[in-house]
Amino acid sequence: MPLNVDKISTGSLSVNGTEINKNGGLPYKIYTALLTQSGGDDPQEISSGSLTQGVTYYFTDFNIPEEPWDFSNVGGSIYPNTNSFVATNTSDPNSYGSANIGYNTGAPVVTVLENTIGNIWFTYVDIGLYKCLSNGLFNSSTIVNNIPNQYVLGASTMYNFGGYSLGENNQVFISSHENFDPTNDLYGSYGQNTIEIRVYN
Repeated sequence: MPLNVDKISTGSLSVNGTEINKNGGLPYKIYTALLTQSGGDDPQEISSGSLTQGVTYYFTDFNIPEEPWDFSNVGGSIYPNTNSFVATNTSDPNSYGSANIGYNTGAPVVTVLENTIGNIWFTYVDIGLYKCLSNGLFNSSTIVNNIPNQYVLGASTMYNFGGYSLGENNQVFISSHENFDPTNDLYGSYGQNTIEIRVYN
């Protein structure tokens, strides 16, 4: 029996009456990025100067500012929004205002390849364990893939990279292990590590 494929009013496609394409021809939204990670838990804070592309920044000053901030030219927000963000370039922000922003040198740094999900950022949790967060954009149908998920060096050393989601809490965890022990400094050091997150409708 041939499939009945029709265009519907939303611009999506339906197959035998079932809508399958909601996000540019896919039944899911996607985030894909290259990951690097080095060092341990090391929070820093700045109130001036240029940002580093791919690094996650978060606001540490939530008081009413004397001057409003504007980080929109580097992937961030404009006052009063205080969402964390990954810097999209190495420019100076339009205005720090009276805000301070923090970052953790041990959190994963990303080169975003594709993002149809929305604002996503990364934090350091513990040795070999990191968190990926969003503004309520993950759900219980969120799937995480690490590529590669395993790398073998000689006969004695194995590196494992993992990812899993707790969609109901809008959290995605990623991890790295050397011979099954949690270990920092592996993402980007052995193979080209890519994270792919899919949020299904």
